[in-house]
Amino acid sequence: MTTKHVWKPDHLKAVWELTEQFQEDCCYTVDGIRVTAGAGRETIALDALTELHQGLYERKGTIYAGPLVTYEELMHHPLIQREAPLLAEACRKGLLESERDTAFSVDVLLQSGAALLPLLLYDAVLIWALPQGVRQQPLEEWLKEETNEKRVLLAVEIHPVPVYGETLRFFRTSGKPDMFSSSRVTAAGVVTFTMEGDVSDVRLAAGSGHHAPVRLRGTEDLFRRSSGRKLFPALVYQQIKEEFKPPHDLFASSGYLGSRTANLIVTEWQRRGRDHHAETVHG
Repeated sequence: MTTKHVWKPDHLKAVWELTEQFQEDCCYTVDGIRVTAGAGRETIALDALTELHQGLYERKGTIYAGPLVTYEELMHHPLIQREAPLLAEACRKGLLESERDTAFSVDVLLQSGAALLPLLLYDAVLIWALPQGVRQQPLEEWLKEETNEKRVLLAVEIHPVPVYGETLRFFRTSGKPDMFSSSRVTAAGVVTFTMEGDVSDVRLAAGSGHHAPVRLRGTEDLFRRSSGRKLFPALVYQQIKEEFKPPHDLFASSGYLGSRTANLIVTEWQRRGRDHHAETVHG
């Protein structure tokens, strides 16, 4: 369908007026990419909105990222490297260089992308503007939602994971960013341990292809119920296989993708065990 006109409002009131005028015949774009459902011919480009130019900053222990912040900025910003290092790592390992100049909010709005995994681990909260006012919504809830409601993302709250003692932190993908994306799986996690070696906190997430990633809540519960020293890799593998069942595609079944994801996480867990054993022997 041919675009009739591209509108570039500079304040939210104008966005709501245009949306009311065109109804279903309009769509929103960010960074030149359509981020709302539908086939509207009237395009409302949000990049000029003053409310969106917030950048990156910290307030009372919470990081706020404006929707026009790019992956390149997330990857190199000292605040992210210090307080949310997995997010910086995901930008470095999970994206092509050509993708790093894109606004990170595009993937948030399209509910897809490698950087969403660490955002899930950091309990990210989305701050939306709607005609009725401002609404907050956990990213995890948004990724399960299907809606055609027109809304504008104002910022993303990122809550750093408190780190006390030993910590296992990882971001793993089954292939390079330039490989066929629908068959790629990605896993991320943060596991902290007590002085005795037991799990004190755990956060795990997994994603596949262009589908929305998820927190592995059941696997997290397994870690919490078990002593870190007695949690066998086979139990972790089986739990992930039962919990993570991504949609299949022409090249890989759901079970195969789940197995690859389980292997990524179990490999990290086994590596931690080997490293811990080596430290104990040589310490």
